[in-house]
Amino acid sequence: MAFMTQSLKRLLIVGTVAILSVGTVSLWIWLSPTQRAWRHYLAGAKISCCGEPDPIAIKHFKTALRLNPRLFEARRGLAAIYANTDKKKEAEALYQEAVKLDPSDPRPHYELAELALPYQPAKAIRHLKVYLSLRPNELRAWYLLAMCYEKGKRWDEALRVWKDIARRFPDEVRAQRSLRRVRQRMSQAQINKPSDGKTLRR
Repeated sequence: MAFMTQSLKRLLIVGTVAILSVGTVSLWIWLSPTQRAWRHYLAGAKISCCGEPDPIAIKHFKTALRLNPRLFEARRGLAAIYANTDKKKEAEALYQEAVKLDPSDPRPHYELAELALPYQPAKAIRHLKVYLSLRPNELRAWYLLAMCYEKGKRWDEALRVWKDIARRFPDEVRAQRSLRRVRQRMSQAQINKPSDGKTLRR
């Protein structure tokens, strides 16, 4: 009987120690800056899911970034609010900081490209090239790069990009249509080009 009592005591002690250990680890995780940053991000995203300029959401996003500067989701949430309130310079600064923090992360470059459009296509192209060098299978970035070249009437580059898209994504019907369109534009530009190199005006 005494032996069984001692065994039960040992089991209770071991069980208590195990529970306390698990509780300590859980508490450490709960109180870690990374977890607190994520909770602040979720709170901000719940209030401002599409970039609505809510001051409480802004506070949550800023707190999240203070706790974990590498939390890109919070950075994007805050930048979306800035972009929607005509503070594109502040939004751009947030993404530029993200590039410095982690040059291997392609996401800030895509966001910077979108911020640059439609008025700074050259800057958008630079960021899209970096993005695609890090994430070469992202179809939407290839499309955006091709359209940037088209809008600038840089037909040779546009044709090259659409060819790359058609090669990388052979099932993309849009790429084939776009190739035909760009070739037609190039042919038209050649027809309208006089011998002195100046484009004819209609």
